[in-house]
Amino acid sequence: MKRKLGLALSGGGIKAYCQIGVYRAFEEQGLVVDGFAGTSMGSIVAALMATGITASELQERLLNLEATVKKEKLFTANPVDLVPLVTKRADGFIPSTGFDKALKVHLDALGVRYLSDLKAPFVCVAVDLVSGRPVFFTNDPAAFINEKHAIVISEAEVGFALRASCSFPLVFQSAKFDGMHLVDGGVLMNVPVEPLRTMGFEKVISVTMQDLPEFDPEAGLKDVALRIIDLMVNDSELVMIAQSDLNINVKSGKISIFSFGKGSQMIERGYKAALKQFDQVSKLTLSKKRFWL
Repeated sequence: MKRKLGLALSGGGIKAYCQIGVYRAFEEQGLVVDGFAGTSMGSIVAALMATGITASELQERLLNLEATVKKEKLFTANPVDLVPLVTKRADGFIPSTGFDKALKVHLDALGVRYLSDLKAPFVCVAVDLVSGRPVFFTNDPAAFINEKHAIVISEAEVGFALRASCSFPLVFQSAKFDGMHLVDGGVLMNVPVEPLRTMGFEKVISVTMQDLPEFDPEAGLKDVALRIIDLMVNDSELVMIAQSDLNINVKSGKISIFSFGKGSQMIERGYKAALKQFDQVSKLTLSKKRFWL
C-alpha cells in the first residue's frame, strides 16, 4: 500500500514539544500520519509517535521526561564532568547517562528496544564527525538501498539512535558507533524531509519552530550563543522546508531550546498552530487507515 503522509519533525530542544500539540490536533481531526522522521529532540517525539501511542499518552510521557530532566538537572554539567573535557578525553561537557536512563524508562514501558520494534516507518538523523556525512537510523533500510551520501543504520537500539541524534555538539558528549563520532543531526539536516521522500511518502508535512525574537545587545554569553545557533539553523532550514508539501511553523517567542519547564506552553502553541492551518492540511486528502497496523 502507498505511503501517503510523512511527518518531518525538526530539532529545537524543549521548543520541539510543540510537535506534540500538532499531533494532538491531527488526532482530534481524524488525520492519520503513516510515517515519521525526526532530528534531535524531534527524533524523540517522532520515535514515540512511531510506537502508535495516542497524543494523550505522548504528551504525558514527554512531560514526565521534561520533569525528570529538570528535577535531576540532567543538562547541567557538574565540575567532575569538566575534567575529561579539560584533559582532552571528551568532546562535550555533559554525559548522556542520566538522560539515556530517563528515556529508557518510557521506551521499555512501550515495549520498544530496537528500531525494528517501532510500528510505523521511522528515520532519525545524526551526523558523523569523522566522515562529515549524515547518518540515518531507520527501521526501513530497504528504502535507502540506493542511498549514496548518507550512512544508513538499521541494526541499533532506539535509545542509542535518539541519543546520537540529540548529541548537541560540544555540549553533550558524542555517541560512538562503529568508528563513528555521532552528533546532533541538526548540524546538517534539522528538518528531515528528504529521508521521507526517499522512503516513498506522497506528501510530507514539516513542523518547525523558526522564530527570531528581538535580540538584546546587552545579552550575556549564553544568549549570544543561542542567537548564533538560531541564525545558523534558521537559514539552512529554509531549503529543507521548501521540500515539504506543507510547513507548520510554531513561534516560540522567548522560549529557548533549554527552557525546561515550558514544555506545556509549547504544546499548546503547536496545537493552536495546527488547527489554524488545518484547512491546508485537509486539502492533502489523506487516508484515515494506518497501513502499518
